[in-house]
Formats: sequence, structure tokens, C-alpha cells
Amino acid sequence: MKRPTTIRIDDTLLKAISRFAKKAGQDKTQYIRFLLLKGFEEDRKERVIKLYSNGKMSMEEARTELELDVWEFLSLLEERNKHLNVTTEDWLDSAKV
Repeated sequence: MKRPTTIRIDDTLLKAISRFAKKAGQDKTQYIRFLLLKGFEEDRKERVIKLYSNGKMSMEEARTELELDVWEFLSLLEERNKHLNVTTEDWLDSAKV
């Protein structure tokens, strides 16, 4: 369900958004919704990866939060040039299981 909300946008930015949406043949409101969703998803990924990289979130927690499977999460880390938060001991311990 979509609910209305009000935000204040700088005139210059709003004019640029309107111009770009018009050139793309899109409705301004739909385009703003698209930008908001895209920005939210990007911000969410950045924040979760930062928590994971700082050891404040496990890989399982991070991938669950982002609704990704293991391989998608690993690909995301690779895209962002981030490394797995795993020590040699972790790998050796997992090999024993």
C-alpha cells in the first residue's frame, strides 16, 4: 500500500528532477519514488556492509538483512572491494566440521 508523505526538496534539484523525468517520458512523482527506493537500497547495502566489515554483524545477519543468499552477498562484497570477515582459524575450524 502506498501512503502519501510530504518532503521539502530544493528548487534547483526539483527542477532538474522534473526536467530529467520529462525527457525520459516519466511522471515526476514516479521518478522520485524510483530515486527514493534506489537510494534507500544503496544506503542500506552500504550501512550493512560497514557493520559487517567492522565485525558488528555476522555474514549470516548481513545477508539476511539484505535478503541475499550467500553467493549474492559474496558478489556484493567483491563489487565493493570488501573482504570476508573470516580469520584463518575460522577457516580451519570450519574444515573440521
